[in-house]
Amino acid sequence: MNLQLILIALLLLSAGVFLVQCITQAGMNIDAAYVIGFCTYFDMFGFFYKKMLPGNALFLLIAVPLIPALLAWFGKSRAPRALLRDPGIGLWGAVFLLSTVSLTWAPPDSGGLTKIAVLFIHAAIPGIYAYILYRKYAKFSWTIFALFGLAFAAAHLAFGEYSPEYPGRLSLPGSNPIFNARMSLITITVCLWAPGIPRIIRLAGIAAAAASALATESRGPVAAFAIANALILAMVLYRKWRRGEFRHLARYAAIVPVLLIGTGLAAANYSAELEEWAHGSRLSIFMNLGELVGDANFLGRMELQRQALEQWTEQPFIGGGVGSLSPPAVRDHPHNVVLEIAGEQGVAGLLVWSFAFLYALWMARRHSVLLVLLLQTLGTAMMSGDFGFNFEYVMFAFLALALAPAGRSVPVSDSGLGRVKETGTWAYSSEVAAARASEPVPDVLDPPQPVSFRAEYEASPFIPESRRCSRKMRKMMFLLTGLNYAGAETQVVQLCRGFRERGCQIEVVSMLEPAAYLEELRVMGIPVHSLGMKKGVPDPRAIFRLRRLVAKLRPDIVHSHLVHANLLARVTRLFVRMPRLICTAHNRNEGGRLRELLYRLTDPLCDLTTNVSRDAVDRYIERCVVPARKIRYVPNGIDTAQFRRRTERQRAELRSRLARELGVSEEAFLWLAAGRLAPEKDYRTMLNAFALAIAAPSATAANATAGGASAGDVTVGGATADDVTAGGAIAGGATAAEANAGGAIAVDATAAEATAGDANAGGAIAAEAPAADAAQCAPASPALLIAGIGPERAELEELCRSLGIERQVHFLGMRRDIPELMAAADGYVMSSLWEGMPIVLLEAAASALPIVATDVGGNREVVRDGESGWLAAPDDPRQLCERMLALTALTPLARREMGERGRRYVEEHFELEVVLDQWADIYEQRGRGHGRGRLESPPAAAAEEA
Repeated sequence: MNLQLILIALLLLSAGVFLVQCITQAGMNIDAAYVIGFCTYFDMFGFFYKKMLPGNALFLLIAVPLIPALLAWFGKSRAPRALLRDPGIGLWGAVFLLSTVSLTWAPPDSGGLTKIAVLFIHAAIPGIYAYILYRKYAKFSWTIFALFGLAFAAAHLAFGEYSPEYPGRLSLPGSNPIFNARMSLITITVCLWAPGIPRIIRLAGIAAAAASALATESRGPVAAFAIANALILAMVLYRKWRRGEFRHLARYAAIVPVLLIGTGLAAANYSAELEEWAHGSRLSIFMNLGELVGDANFLGRMELQRQALEQWTEQPFIGGGVGSLSPPAVRDHPHNVVLEIAGEQGVAGLLVWSFAFLYALWMARRHSVLLVLLLQTLGTAMMSGDFGFNFEYVMFAFLALALAPAGRSVPVSDSGLGRVKETGTWAYSSEVAAARASEPVPDVLDPPQPVSFRAEYEASPFIPESRRCSRKMRKMMFLLTGLNYAGAETQVVQLCRGFRERGCQIEVVSMLEPAAYLEELRVMGIPVHSLGMKKGVPDPRAIFRLRRLVAKLRPDIVHSHLVHANLLARVTRLFVRMPRLICTAHNRNEGGRLRELLYRLTDPLCDLTTNVSRDAVDRYIERCVVPARKIRYVPNGIDTAQFRRRTERQRAELRSRLARELGVSEEAFLWLAAGRLAPEKDYRTMLNAFALAIAAPSATAANATAGGASAGDVTVGGATADDVTAGGAIAGGATAAEANAGGAIAVDATAAEATAGDANAGGAIAAEAPAADAAQCAPASPALLIAGIGPERAELEELCRSLGIERQVHFLGMRRDIPELMAAADGYVMSSLWEGMPIVLLEAAASALPIVATDVGGNREVVRDGESGWLAAPDDPRQLCERMLALTALTPLARREMGERGRRYVEEHFELEVVLDQWADIYEQRGRGHGRGRLESPPAAAAEEA
C-alpha cells in the first residue's frame, strides 16, 4: 500500500476522532495547543488535502478549529468579555484597523488586501481561537505542539521535492523552502525551551526538525533562530547567575571539558567532509560573509529595502498604503517587515504595530519559550519576510496574551483560605471553609491558570508582611510516601495550611494512592498528585513521573518527608532541576542499616536533612548517616488553638456523652491512646500495664482503708510487692525509703514518711497526698480508650480477652474527634518502642492532659518528666504500670496543674507559627549565599534549649 495513502488515512482518522470529541463532549477540556499546532503547521495539512481533493485548502484553516472555539465561546464562558477587555487584543485590533483603512489611499492595483487577508486568516483568527479556548479550559500543552512540529518535519523530509524554482532546496510541493525552514526552526525552539515535553519527543523533534531546516538551505530563518536563542539564553543565564543558581551545576563541571575535547576531535576528524558540505551549500555564507558581495538575491533585497525607505521619506506619517510596495503581479517585497510597515503605513502604522508587539513581548516575559519564539519569528520577518505572509509572530503574540497571568488572585478552588476578588470575602475557620466549599464556585472573570503559569495566591490579610512567602519560596512541593492519617502526613497537611495562608502556591505529591486528607486539601485549594506506586512494589517509573511533575510545576522548593520519598526525591534530582531540596526524616529508626547507607550515598543530592527530634539527629550524626553540618533539628508543630481549654461544664458534657456511647461510668478514670495499631506502637505493653494497673488500685485502696496491711500483702498481677520490689513494683503501704530501695513509687505514703524531696532523691515519685486522699482519688474502674486502625487490631482484642480486660478496653477505630476525646479524658498513655516526635503527644499536651509515655525519640522533648507527665522505659509493662498508677493517684487539681504545665510548654516551643517560621528561615537560607550542602545547621548537641 502507498505510504502517502496510509499517512493521509491516519491523519483523517485522528482529525475525525478529535472533531467527534468536540461535538459530542461539549464539556471536555480542549487543549488550545491543538489549534495553535494545526494552524502553525497548516502547510502539512494542506499538502495532504490536495493529495485527495483539488482546490484551495485555506478554508480548513478557519473551519476545523471553529467548532471547539464556538463550544468554548458559548459554553458559559466569560471569554468574550475577557477578549474585548484585553488591551493586547485591542492593540492588535488597531493594527488591523489601520492597515485596512490604509487601503483607501493605496494604489488600485496593490496587493494590500491579499496581505491583510492572509495575515488575518493565518494569525489573527487562530490566535483568537486559542485565546478563547485557553480562557475557557485553561489548558495548553507544549508536548502537543511539539508533536505537530515533529509530524511536519517528518512529512517535509518524506514528501519534499527539489523544484526547479528552488534548486538544491527541499520543500513540500506547493510551498517554498523559506516557509518550511521557518516551521522546522520553530519546532526546534519549542523542543529546546518548552517545559514538560517528554525527553524522547524532545530529542526526536530536534533531530527531525534540524534535518528538515538544513535541507531547505534558508539563511534568513537560520540566522534569526540563532540570534533569538542566543539573546534569550544570555538573559536566562544572567538571571540565574544573579540568583546564585549555578551552584547546583558544580557536580557537572568535569563534563564540560570532556564535551569540548570530544567536539573538537570530531570536528578535526571530519573537517574535510564539513568543508565540502559547507562550500556546496547556501549556508556557507555564515563561514564567509564576503560571499554576500556578489549575491544577486541579497543585492535585489537591498534595492527593495532602499525603495521602501524612499517611500517612507516621501510619505512619513501615513505611508503609501498596504501593498503599495508589492503589486499583486510581482512577488517582490522589501523582505523586512519593519521597513515595509514604515513605507506602507508610515510612522502611525509603525508606532501602533510596535506597541502591539512590545506589549505581547512584555506579557511573555516570564516564559522563555514564548520570548524566543516572538524574537525568532520577528527576526525571520525582518530578514526574509513580509507583512502578510510572515504571520507566525502575530499568532505567537496572541498566544502570549492568552497564557499571560490574569493579574488577579484566583485559587484553584474556592478554599476559604485565599481571596477571590469578585466575592471579596475571606474565611479561616474549618467550619466556614467547609461551608464555602459546598457552595457553587462563582464564575470568575478569568479561569485558573495551568500549573506552569498559575497566578500567585494571595496571602491572608491577618498574616504580617514579615511572615508572608518571599519570591524564593513562592512555589512549594511536598513529597510523601503516602497520604494517610498518620503523624508525618498530619504534620505535612499542617505545613501546607500554614504556608498556604502565607501566600505560597502548594502542590502535594504522594508516591502511593492517597487515602486521607483529600477533602481538607481540596478545601484549601491544594492539588494532590499521585505517582501511582503500589505498596511493597518497587517501580522505577516513579522517578520519571516525578521528574515530569517537577519540570511542569517548577517549584522553588521540594520538601520530601519519610525515607522512601526522601530517596526518590534525591535520585530524581539527577534528571531535573530542583532549586532547593529539603529531606525530612520523622524517626530515629528509618528502617535499618541499608536505608542508612542509602541516605549516606545520596546525601550530596539534597541541600539539607532535618529530623523532628534531637535524639534522632544525634543518632544520625553518630552513625555517620548525615554530616553534622547538613542536618538540623526542626520539631513538629501544631495549632494549639484547635485544642483549646474547655470549661468544666463543657468537659462534663463531653464525658457524659462519651460514657453513654461506650457504656462506662462517668466517674471512671479515662485513659486515652491514639495511633496506628502497629508493632512499633507496642500496644501489647500498654495492655499488660493496664491489666496490672487495674489490679493494683483495689489492693492499695484496701490497704489504705484498713490502715494495717503491709507491703507484702499487696499483690500485683499475682506476685507480692516483696517478690518484685527489686524490679520496681509498687509498694502499696511501704514507706518511701523502703520503696526507693527498688526504685518503686510510693503511691500512698504520708507526707511524714516520704516528702517529695526524699522520694525524688531516691529516684522515685511521691504522690503528694495522704493515704486517705489517695484512696479517695483512685477510681474503682478505669477505662482505656484506643483510637486508631491498623493490622494488629484482632491480635490486640484477643490479648484483652486473655487478660480479662475486654470490658475496660475500648477500640474506637478511626475517629475524627480527637480534640473532643482528649478534652473528655483524664490522662494520655503511649507505649511506643520508637518515635520521632509524635504529633498526637503534642496534641495531648496542648489539651492540658497529663501524659505517661515511653522514654523514646522525641517523647522526652514533649513530656517533662515529673512536671507535665512521667516517662517509662520502653517494653517494660511494670514500669509503665507504676507511672500510670502514680498519675491516677494524684488529685484532680494536681493532674490539672500538671496538664497546664505541659500546655504552656507546647505553646512556647511547638506552636505551629513558631515551627513555620523555622521552616521559612530554612527555605530562604540558601538564597542568602549558601550553596549545596552549606545550609546553616548547628549540631543538635550545640542547640540545647534554654
